[in-house]
Amino acid sequence: MKQIVLTSQQPDPEGPEFGRVAKPSDLSDMQTFMQQMVRVLIRDLLLKTATGPQVTGFGATLAGGLGVEIAAGEVYGVDGNIYDFDEAATVQVGAANAANPRIDLIVAALEVDAPTDIQYEPFKRLLANAEILAGTVYTIEQFNVATRLSTRATIAVRQGVAAADPAPPVPAANEVPLWRVHVAANQTNLGGGDLTDVRPIARSLTQALTLIDALNAAMAVLPEMVQDIVGAFVEAGDASIVIVYNDVGGIESIKLAPAYKALLDNATDTNTASTLVKRDASGNFSAGVATLNPPSAPVGGSSQPGLALQAPDNSEAIVLTLGTKPLFGHAVGGGKFAVIGVPDQNNCSILFFNNRGGNPGSDKLRWMNDELGRTYQYGEVHILVDQDGLGGSLSVLGSFTAGSKAFLIDHPLHPTTKNLRHSAIEAPRRDLIYRGVATFTGDEDPDGVLTVYIDEASGMEAGTFDALCMNAEVYLQPKAAATATSRPYPSAVADGRFTIHTGTGLDTVGDVAWMVVAERKDEYALALPDSDEAGHLIVEEDKPIGDAGLLGDGERTTRAVEAAPDETVTEIVSELIGTAGYPIHAAFAPGLGPVPMRDVTIHIDDEEGNPYGGGD
Repeated sequence: MKQIVLTSQQPDPEGPEFGRVAKPSDLSDMQTFMQQMVRVLIRDLLLKTATGPQVTGFGATLAGGLGVEIAAGEVYGVDGNIYDFDEAATVQVGAANAANPRIDLIVAALEVDAPTDIQYEPFKRLLANAEILAGTVYTIEQFNVATRLSTRATIAVRQGVAAADPAPPVPAANEVPLWRVHVAANQTNLGGGDLTDVRPIARSLTQALTLIDALNAAMAVLPEMVQDIVGAFVEAGDASIVIVYNDVGGIESIKLAPAYKALLDNATDTNTASTLVKRDASGNFSAGVATLNPPSAPVGGSSQPGLALQAPDNSEAIVLTLGTKPLFGHAVGGGKFAVIGVPDQNNCSILFFNNRGGNPGSDKLRWMNDELGRTYQYGEVHILVDQDGLGGSLSVLGSFTAGSKAFLIDHPLHPTTKNLRHSAIEAPRRDLIYRGVATFTGDEDPDGVLTVYIDEASGMEAGTFDALCMNAEVYLQPKAAATATSRPYPSAVADGRFTIHTGTGLDTVGDVAWMVVAERKDEYALALPDSDEAGHLIVEEDKPIGDAGLLGDGERTTRAVEAAPDETVTEIVSELIGTAGYPIHAAFAPGLGPVPMRDVTIHIDDEEGNPYGGGD
């Protein structure tokens, strides 16, 4: 859980009426003081990226005739002050012009009394925007002593000029526009359509969480929707492709006409284009163009695809479809492409069913990337070819890395009801293991010495072991009990062979099991980027810059980062809110990685580091 620690402090003992306010009942004890302080700090994050005043409240309802009732509200100024409008009030717009319409403007006028008019309500000032960006921290003086201002907002109506094409009046420097009022010629009663909301609404943390929850809920149902859409391709005369608008969390679909569905199911060589889905550089999805059999060959020299979609610069494109032809995606200019878009859910799979019709090798899942790129695959990948009853194969031309590797087969004793799983052996070296059994006959080995040729014993061409391996070690184990004078010992490995000694002149008969463990030294292994100068595997590495703060397990979107001791609510939470207070999905939080906003909490300690208020 993300914890932001706010250390409690006593009010400035040199301040007038030490620690007291104009209305002591409003802040009766230190616990309430801290709660109010936290409330102000949370509001602080609304101002970090603000370029002008922001408001909460100030809702409008018609009051009859030309009257408008304005609800209570607050204005957060970039000067660091809060301006309160405590009680609802009704304002009247001026009488309508007889010939032309007019646009009036209802504004909140911001007022600050002279410093001598002191009201000891300590929560009237926030840090200014420049102070926040400079890393200034709050002090008790800023709450109790330094700010001795009375700030408030009042409601006023600024009347526009009647004209055939009227324009709204320009508010004064100390005014914040709230509502535009359209007054038609000779109008005597305002209607709902005459009010236009122009309030610069401050997006609250609660509002942001609500929108993000809606987005997460939409993402959670994607697996079921994918199944429905696949069924639509198979059964319906026309079909849908799902698209997700990540800026509002909504889900929409684009219908494909039967002719386009036929193109997707049976791609031809006509270079015909069909309308699909792409995402632009702003992250929004829209209709795009998929081209069948583009004129240039795909990366890697593979055969022409049946269907291709090329993502434009700095964008992403997703296609979800079925068919008998291969699919190809090529991202240019830093774009991203996914032939099948799968959400990050544990129960999602990519399934390849037997479709090759006697053509071996047509069921393939390929990732092609340049040497500087990074490709990620989440969820599960199942290749179900089953042409000969043995399933499919997966070949990787390069390093294969996984959190855990194992085999999973039908249990030899209970093949219809149980599976058997064994884990692969892991080591900090690229170790190879060779094993066998040497047999001593006594007559053939009168001196108790036997030579083992590793290549021959392992079914390899002579010289293979020596070319492939380095740092070889030999381990022996007699198959039968050995006496103290006949315990076998090995020589070092040289030229792909070693000798087993049991003692000169002993009449030794029996089998000795041997095992050789060695490291790879072939050119391919030595050239890999995770090999050091000596050819050993580099077992520890820093995370790439783009992955810093991310977790590699299945909870990469549900864990919170640890807070540094000096991090504050302003520094952490406001980054999650995004530019101008608009919410962004936690997975794209700049500088923090996938940090769910629900993991941002506030924990209050006293000066000794204990929970304030006895844990209440």
